This record gives sequence, structure tokens and C-alpha cells, in this order.
Amino acid sequence: MSITVKNGEAKAIPFQVNDSSGNGVDVSGASDISFVVRDGYESTDTTYISKALADFTVTSASTGLVTVTLDTDDLAYTNIEEGNYLSELKIIFTASTDVDISANIVFKVERSLYSR
Repeated sequence: MSITVKNGEAKAIPFQVNDSSGNGVDVSGASDISFVVRDGYESTDTTYISKALADFTVTSASTGLVTVTLDTDDLAYTNIEEGNYLSELKIIFTASTDVDISANIVFKVERSLYSR
């Protein structure tokens, strides 16, 4: 899976959360959902975008469909330049910090003619 966006745009990104059999996972019991975009795998790498549970819309909890919206400030060229990054969606179903579902996703930012 990969995500492609353009500098300066606002973008709603839907995620379908499935189990290993391809069935939608009920996310109504999730205690936290987060999405980050970094330039590497380590938490010490530069974080360009960070979204928390409040930034998500649960489109269909029972089927595992959630959407995060990136606004124009998130994707402004002054915040994140054109290039390839790593992003991760995490979902936690318990009050602990255990990650119950996690997916690494290629995140590509393209230059927009209107972003500068």
C-alpha cells in the first residue's frame, strides 16, 4: 500500500483495517488510533505529520473503515518537501501501550504547481 499526496492540498485518507483473513476489524473498541509520517523507522527520526484519535473519522466502526484528514498546513511545502517518506497507522484496543494493529505505508509527496 502507498499514499500519494501533493504539496499544499488537503486530503482525506481512508483506511480499511482488516484481519489476516481480509475481514474488516471492528474498531469501535479502539482506545487510540494514530498516524505519523517520518523520514525513517525510528521514533527519533524527523516527524513531519502526526495525527491522533481526535483527528480521525470512524466511517464504519464495525467494518474497520477510518479516515484521517490532512490539512493544507500538514502538506505545506514549508512543512514537508517532495519525496518519499514512511508512514504508520497504529490502532490500540487496550488502555496499555500495546499496539494491536500496525501498518507501515509508503508516503509520497509530489510537487504541486499551486503550492508555492
